[in-house]
Amino acid sequence: MNNVTTLPMFKRHRHHGRVITFCKGLYIGTSLVAALVLAGCGGGSTEPEGLTHINRSETYAEQGQYRSAMLEIKNAIQQEPENLDYILRLSDLYLRVGAYPEVETLLGPRLDQQPGEIALPLAESYIGQGKHLSARETLALADLETPEEKGRGAVVQGGALRLAGDYQAAIEQFEKALAEGWQVEKATAGILKTYLHLNNPQKAVSEADSYLAEYPESSEVLMLKGRALYTLNRLEPAVEALTAAVGALPNSDFFLPVRRQTLTLLSRVLTEQGRVTEAQVYNRVLAENTDSDLENQAKSAISAIKEGRFDEASETLQDLLQLNPDNERIALTLGALNLQQGRLQEGLDLLSQNIDPETSPTRFIRLTTMARIDKGERREAYATLARAIEARPDDTELLAMHGMVALSLEDTKSEGVASLSRALSLNPENVRLRLALANYYEGQGMPEQALGQLRIAFANKPDDWPTTAAYVRLLIREGQTGELRELQQSLENGYPENRSAQLLAAISLAGTGDTEEAIKKLEGLRDTNPESIEVNITLAQLYQEAGQPAKAVNSFVAAAKQTEPKLPLLFRAARLHAANHQNESAVEDWTKSVSQAEPELADALAATEILWLISEDELETARSRLAEVGKGIESASLKTAEANLLAAEAQKLTLSEQWDDAVNKAQQAFALNPENQGFALLPARIRTQQGNIEAAESAVLEVEQVFGATAPVTTARAAILQADNRAEEAFQTLYKFWSESGDPAVLPALVQLSNQVAQEKTDELTAKWVDLVPDSVPANLSRGNQLMTEGNIMAAANHYQKVLQRDPLHTTALNNLAWALRDTDTPRALEFAARAAEIEPENPAILDTYGWILHLDGQHRAAMDQLQRALAMAPDNEEFKKHLDEIRRAL
Repeated sequence: MNNVTTLPMFKRHRHHGRVITFCKGLYIGTSLVAALVLAGCGGGSTEPEGLTHINRSETYAEQGQYRSAMLEIKNAIQQEPENLDYILRLSDLYLRVGAYPEVETLLGPRLDQQPGEIALPLAESYIGQGKHLSARETLALADLETPEEKGRGAVVQGGALRLAGDYQAAIEQFEKALAEGWQVEKATAGILKTYLHLNNPQKAVSEADSYLAEYPESSEVLMLKGRALYTLNRLEPAVEALTAAVGALPNSDFFLPVRRQTLTLLSRVLTEQGRVTEAQVYNRVLAENTDSDLENQAKSAISAIKEGRFDEASETLQDLLQLNPDNERIALTLGALNLQQGRLQEGLDLLSQNIDPETSPTRFIRLTTMARIDKGERREAYATLARAIEARPDDTELLAMHGMVALSLEDTKSEGVASLSRALSLNPENVRLRLALANYYEGQGMPEQALGQLRIAFANKPDDWPTTAAYVRLLIREGQTGELRELQQSLENGYPENRSAQLLAAISLAGTGDTEEAIKKLEGLRDTNPESIEVNITLAQLYQEAGQPAKAVNSFVAAAKQTEPKLPLLFRAARLHAANHQNESAVEDWTKSVSQAEPELADALAATEILWLISEDELETARSRLAEVGKGIESASLKTAEANLLAAEAQKLTLSEQWDDAVNKAQQAFALNPENQGFALLPARIRTQQGNIEAAESAVLEVEQVFGATAPVTTARAAILQADNRAEEAFQTLYKFWSESGDPAVLPALVQLSNQVAQEKTDELTAKWVDLVPDSVPANLSRGNQLMTEGNIMAAANHYQKVLQRDPLHTTALNNLAWALRDTDTPRALEFAARAAEIEPENPAILDTYGWILHLDGQHRAAMDQLQRALAMAPDNEEFKKHLDEIRRAL
């Protein structure tokens, strides 16, 4: 058997169109011998300069002087930059010394031009870097014709399979290489590594002994035998094998990887034997061949990060990266630190430029994924994760991330489900993955599958409260009162002292229809946990359902005391109070009264009153109230109120076409709240309404530079295009963003545009909208309207009913639901139409619906009254006239 440890140093490489040969160490056809002796090998006077460098390189390599050998080949390449034979010789040297990234840099750019010869050494470099996917993909391009090439290819394939975890197939490939008689030592080493991965060190020792019986000076096989013996805790034989490996190591001016591995392991074994003095000899050798300055600085940076000295760590890492620009780990660590310090773009640039999906640690892939999602780059995040799980198909964290991102994109949902299912097969107790799958199934209108996942999650980990909360919510939505009762009792009995469990038990009880008993339980829970935000908010909602608005208001206030920001809860309380007190000063009186009782809420309550006045279009009163309470007070709540007031004033100035003043107000609003994209985009919207397209585009570009290409930014850009009579382009802009990001925030504008210029897309878009946000009022309304246009009346009615579950006073839903039910359930249709007419008695379309349904119910006289009122408001409406004529004929 031919024991060749590396490929022949200067083999004859095949070229497309020519064959390059060399004098030294090569067989040359006899017909050319004389000519070559005279012209090229008889003293070197006529030898091409490139060949002179090659000959010197070979001499240096034989002596183990690889640096000088590389320099000579580089000189030859400088003479003939396109000489593939020289390039491959340099890659061979790199492979010998373990400089695998250098091989990739050298050969990777040339792969497309000459894949047949470049693919094999490039694949070998990928194996050296642990990139088994790249290795297999590249190897598929190689021309493996000779036994040597086939042997090398089998070793690459075996290494790739071993890295992928397919150990039996890996062994078969290594044995194939042995059969070819090339790369015998590497193939044997591959077999030993595979048995070590299989936790079968005894078999590894046996295979090593068989090989060493014929080739006793194989340093890598001796090292691996030593590792196997160490694993078996046979320390003395391990020392013998490793010492023999040290003696067999080839001379080299490079500190070869096999030397580092051997000395490191030998030092460890000697230390465990108590032979510390001997171990120190090898430790000194290792230290002399380690960049201690780099290592110490890296350790210093990590310590600074752990101690919170981020600026110091950042400065150290930047210095290290300047000195070591190709060090992936330094770049990734600095990128992660930039993200932590809020430098999103700098961090993302470093991470994305240096991340390798096949080999980078999962934590860096996770950080890159999160940063890309924050920047709206979901497609890029998905691509990285897809490659990562292809390389590491059993990494549950990568599978989970890939599944979540894939589910968020429009055309990869099935892949997302597959990844989450795969992750669950590896880790069945990961309830958060089950929650993600349940959310997906619920969005797809598959509640039973969603409940199936949540039931398993509850059985595995009932105290994962967000997941159990989703279980309760879905059971309530599906009307599963029996299961809710069982769940309530399980929570009450299983976790009697746990606030989250008792809260969910009370919500479950309310879901069975026993609101009064649920309120009693929550009141008891509140008495023992008066500062619980969740308990107070839940109580407020139940009080509201039970017709106890005053108690609901007090619970919202109690919750607001415990959280930031306070304004959303206080505004809900103010709105509820105003709905039950019709006098004009109801909110003002209420805020003053609560401020006296809760002085710590005074600023937030004053801001709430201002926001209420803004909502009632009382801008002058709001400005006066702000001047009264805000003078000299630095309050986040009052700043929020002032920013909203400025924005409302800007919009009012827009109505009177005072464009510059409106933009000035909008800019002031953004200055007070620089995190608010809505305020940031307000100047662009004003310029759009003005028709100043150039100024609007400039304003959007400024916002995009700060916030990135987000959904609001893209929607604003589409609005500009629409205002510029480019509705088709506006639709394509939004549709491209939607396809790439899956962000439902663009769907309101996208559906509106599709109704204008791409009606064939409206069905798809509205269906996806309700899938993603099944409780959304606009989503269900749009879906209902689309189904009505398709003639799917009952399905449309279901969506209008969902709207009314969220907003019982939604007149459009009431009107459309009434129209949908006019023929199949006239009494209910009449009820909905009457309610809509009561809320909006001046809306002619609603009056027409109400009148027509009165007519269908046989109340022709009342129907005529409604139609006459509708026509008085819209005298040119032909449909109203037609309805009125039919009603007159019925009288």
